[in-house]
Amino acid sequence: MSRADGFDATIRIGTFAVVAAMLATLPACQINTPASTCQLTAVSAFPASPLMSLRDAQLLRVPDGFFIAGVDGDTARFVHVDGQRKAGAERGVPLPATRKLGPWFAAAARTASSDTLLVGYGIPAANAADLDITVLPVPADGSAPGPPVLLATIAGGAKDPTLLSLAMGTSRTGQRASLAWTAAGSGKLTAVILRGDGQRVADPLVVDSVGRVNCVGFVPGKSSLSLAYYRYQNDTETKPEWVVAELADAGNVEATLAMRFITESPGCPLALATDPGYALAWQTPGGTSIGTYRAASNRFLDFVFVNSVEFGGPNLQPPLSGLGLAGADFAVVFSRASAGEVWRVAEDGSRQPGTLLFPSQSGSMGDISSWPVGDSLFSTYVDYGPTGPTSLLTQRYLIGTTCF
Repeated sequence: MSRADGFDATIRIGTFAVVAAMLATLPACQINTPASTCQLTAVSAFPASPLMSLRDAQLLRVPDGFFIAGVDGDTARFVHVDGQRKAGAERGVPLPATRKLGPWFAAAARTASSDTLLVGYGIPAANAADLDITVLPVPADGSAPGPPVLLATIAGGAKDPTLLSLAMGTSRTGQRASLAWTAAGSGKLTAVILRGDGQRVADPLVVDSVGRVNCVGFVPGKSSLSLAYYRYQNDTETKPEWVVAELADAGNVEATLAMRFITESPGCPLALATDPGYALAWQTPGGTSIGTYRAASNRFLDFVFVNSVEFGGPNLQPPLSGLGLAGADFAVVFSRASAGEVWRVAEDGSRQPGTLLFPSQSGSMGDISSWPVGDSLFSTYVDYGPTGPTSLLTQRYLIGTTCF
């Protein structure tokens, strides 16, 4: 474990059911290891379907439950899962075969909270060089999608979409969504707040004007919408500021927090709001770190809590797939080669004994997507049967983890 590094930050105001057969599938390596203080407090399994079998489906938090959404070729698929983890009817909508980027997903309200899924994508403009950023509003009740809405045109974006970074997020209320984007060399990060019909609430807002921005995403933050990103002053800077802009549903920035990293070229972090401030987890080739910001002291402290050599080196370091609260500690999810693991990590980087393993039939899992909900962390992933994706035993899990 490394010594904590401190530096100043700047604030700018502006069906619980765990069946015995399921638990019996846990990998044998869990035997004779210290018991974890984290538990599976909710386990739901959904049968295979075009959506539920997708390797990289995403978990979206909404006030009354979740959406699970993903892309299958040129079809965007999604399903609403209510607070009792009951899945509704699965929906699929076609996407333009010419799209260059996306899709991205967020929920918003037409008549009720999060009753519509907004599907964003980028397609070449009429001149074939620029990129039209478009949103398709798809009602969750099965009614016909609304017309696609052109939100912005990015000059030259169709020539090299890899130079663009975009993200969508759902507000805490489920009334509004937001789309944020930046283009390399543009010197700005722009966001729009969206209604359930995909239309803008207000004119696009320039959130930041800076040399370079990356790792753009929406995080579980303090305000209705929390847009987070790394900010670099120029193309050669390697130690970024992590910035979170707290956005209101009306389209204004309520506050901005910026924290200077001393780590060289950190990976994109996971983040969540805490009572004292914020917590982050990120990786470098050397290991995985936990960092906490406390508003009262205006300080950020970080610790490396596992070195990459413990996994066999940087190339074998499993990716981070979730960050949630665990009492006074944090629950961190790693995506191992054949299992998801929950580690309990203290604010000072010390690790609690025991590892909680996610259930899997044969150790063949898809990507893990997680979102914190109160004192629990919910995660979803496809679990392939013994013969792979076509196995009759393939299913998708939605599980809740709570640490005591």
